[in-house]
Amino acid sequence: MIEQLKQECRSRGYAGAIAVGDAAAAAAGVPVLIHEIATSPENKKQISSDLGAMTKAAVRLFGRKAWPFRALDSNAGMTYLMQGEIAEWWTAA
Repeated sequence: MIEQLKQECRSRGYAGAIAVGDAAAAAAGVPVLIHEIATSPENKKQISSDLGAMTKAAVRLFGRKAWPFRALDSNAGMTYLMQGEIAEWWTAA
């Protein structure tokens, strides 16, 4: 599923979603803040848009929202967390 979702994101140009996945995989088990991924306010908006598009892609592919990471709202802003085993799959895909 991860390989399919990542390929779909690549083919449709959802670079923001890929960036979040890559950052979350690199920090497996440790939450990553959105401002650590986004390089500008415009980039933060693009990431948000790409994550929404990734949700739609997951529903299209799997019939449900199936992100490989968790989105957590914190006082510091949105954070993203990926489990170690899933991070290995994401990196290999």
